[in-house]
Amino acid sequence: MQNRSRIDARLNEAQRRFLDAFLARFPELAGAIQLKPCGDNPTLLIDPPPPSPRSPQLQIWLDPADEESISLGGWHTHGEIWRETGAEGHYEIVTILDFLAEILEDRTVLLTPRDKPVLLADREHLLLIATDPDEPETLTIRSWSGRLDGPLEAFLT
Repeated sequence: MQNRSRIDARLNEAQRRFLDAFLARFPELAGAIQLKPCGDNPTLLIDPPPPSPRSPQLQIWLDPADEESISLGGWHTHGEIWRETGAEGHYEIVTILDFLAEILEDRTVLLTPRDKPVLLADREHLLLIATDPDEPETLTIRSWSGRLDGPLEAFLT
């Protein structure tokens, strides 16, 4: 990571608080922190190095308007994450830092070809997706580490 005091001097208060919380949970990712120009104020960007050549791209950022965002592969969101759970129509709210921990630990993965993030422990929801006629016939898991990559069908059996 660049010199912390130099970074702090360029961030607004919300960005500094987010960076403190991030570094408290993920000190090993300090080297992934960058500042990207965005008008008069920078965007705080965290771009963790992928552990595998096949890993989906993962980025977290906080723009000068204080909006936390995260992307994984072709999917992204802003603010809190509303994740479908269990039965259809049920949701839970997950913070971006909690979601990041799930991705880094391969607890949340992408289902391709739609790049839809899912929690692997939520078997009920995975079965709903696998049997949904609107979903593609073949769904594949893409995990951050690459260790769980493969067909969803094989994971469910």
